[in-house]
Amino acid sequence: MEFPRYNNFNFLRFFLALGVILVHNGGITGSDKLRFILQFINGDIIVECFFVISGYLITKSYLKKRDGYFYRRGLRLLPAYYACMIFMFVISAFISTYSFEKFILNHDIVKYVLANVFFINFIHPNLPGVFTFNPLSAINGSLWTLKTEIILYVSVPFYIFFFRYIKGYVFFITMIVSLAWLYYFKVVIATPASRTIAMQFVGMAAFFFGGALFSIYASLLKQLPKMTLASIVLYLIFKGTGFSVVVEWAVIVLMVLFFCLCLPLTFIKINNDYSYGMYIYNFPIIQILCSFGMYRTQPYLAFFMSILLTMIMSFFSWHYIEKRFLALKDKSNWN
Repeated sequence: MEFPRYNNFNFLRFFLALGVILVHNGGITGSDKLRFILQFINGDIIVECFFVISGYLITKSYLKKRDGYFYRRGLRLLPAYYACMIFMFVISAFISTYSFEKFILNHDIVKYVLANVFFINFIHPNLPGVFTFNPLSAINGSLWTLKTEIILYVSVPFYIFFFRYIKGYVFFITMIVSLAWLYYFKVVIATPASRTIAMQFVGMAAFFFGGALFSIYASLLKQLPKMTLASIVLYLIFKGTGFSVVVEWAVIVLMVLFFCLCLPLTFIKINNDYSYGMYIYNFPIIQILCSFGMYRTQPYLAFFMSILLTMIMSFFSWHYIEKRFLALKDKSNWN
């Protein structure tokens, strides 16, 4: 089965990113009036859906053109990421409770820059005097998934290499390890801390390479409707049991791909991918609004402003940074 001329990847990514904004409004602002959002939207599932999409598209891209793979991945990920990092650093210098001079000369800045440059922002997520009185003081909590994304990007060539020799066995080994990881940290020792561990690259590998499998075996796409329906039935049967973690994985992988590849939603086609900009800018924008007290005094206005400002930043990020750097792929020697 060939890749359909229509697909809904940008459409789904847009609404998944919008879901992230809603979850952060309900989860990090401390507003009781917005906390109800968390009853309807699960942030973990949103992240898992993103990894299914990445696994499918990244693996398909690698299989189509292996030369310059890391160069192309770098062009997609790094420019917008570092632009966001610089943007927030500049903004932080002016909203910090420290004087500008004291802020710039603070030794914590070096720790912050180094941690974020190398995608280990969890080591030092704060800047001096910034968001000190917010419920969370992290500058950009959205960035925690990017290190996992990079690890999985790097693993694709190795995964395909082993796939050439042991075929489907590499997929089953990956799934056994990853799903066992998810089961242990989500079911056996289910705590807030274990949930964070479950969402690291070992756990997300199940979703990433679940999507990748349909790039490698394109013939499986013919069976997507039947497989999706079967997974939903199994989920309803095993819902509430420990086994539901495994079935939920199958439902998420299959439903994401079914939605993106099997539904002819050409009338809502989105040509531009604003989701990355939405993802990396929403958290700091919410934090800025929170630092001005808007979520205490006017939570609904802050809510809509967070969406509007994030959309504006994602528009500029896509058209003036991401899209321009992606155009360099066509000018490279690997084209």
